Amino acid sequence: MLEVGCGAGETLARLQDYGWQAEGLDFDPGAVERARSRGLKVHQGDLVSQKFPSGHFDAVVLSHVIEHVPDPVELLSECKRVLHPGGHLVIYTPNADSLGHRLFGRDWRGLEPPRHFQIFTLRSLRHTAQAAGLSVRTCKTVPRGQGIVQESLRMKFPGFPAGNGLSVLERILGEAFELLESILLIIQPNAGEEALLIATSEPDRPKHPLVST
Repeated sequence: MLEVGCGAGETLARLQDYGWQAEGLDFDPGAVERARSRGLKVHQGDLVSQKFPSGHFDAVVLSHVIEHVPDPVELLSECKRVLHPGGHLVIYTPNADSLGHRLFGRDWRGLEPPRHFQIFTLRSLRHTAQAAGLSVRTCKTVPRGQGIVQESLRMKFPGFPAGNGLSVLERILGEAFELLESILLIIQPNAGEEALLIATSEPDRPKHPLVST
């Protein structure tokens, strides 16, 4: 398994504990050094420049990565190339149609200009994966509260309780927001803060035409 944008390796370490033979990749030399100090196998740089063998991985994970790249089709095409036939790609990214975006507008944490080149809807994320030759198996939104609400509130209301951790008020607001969003998803499936896409490197099997006799 390869995690692109693994940071200091928190998720990578958990996946390794679950039994994956896991490798990571990140641009940040400091993050790479911290991950390596934990005994994790982490590469530095971008995916294309690594020149991994074709079909090398059973799974590739991109958690909040695709919004940072100028050419997402190129990135996903390379993911497809390094995946074993039938291997899976998992993507998490901010959802432009989310409840948080509607409530906070330009102060929504998911926008984050100029670090985010583009923000996806379910439709555009699906089309991007298909343009890279991937077969989409799941494309949906999921609720998320704490970090989104905390940082969006601090951008919208300067002077809102600051600090590295979450205040009691922010925890309550975050949990209430996530509950509200979970309920809203019943009638508006595209309202979640994050878009989740799972795709496979194998193309859909063509349906056999009916043969008249």
